[in-house]
Amino acid sequence: MQAKALAEGFLDAERVVVSAPTASGKTLLALMAIVDNYEKTRTKAVYVVPLRALAA
Repeated sequence: MQAKALAEGFLDAERVVVSAPTASGKTLLALMAIVDNYEKTRTKAVYVVPLRALAA
């Protein structure tokens, strides 16, 4: 999933919604986007998750 998203310009998008099954790499994709954006702009990000288990 990450390769397809990156090939389709995921890191260049201003807003993105990712919907995929559990353990498909959504969190990694989000972290890649956060790091990429930080390296380009030095802006901070907030990553919000709906479940306590994902935040631990």
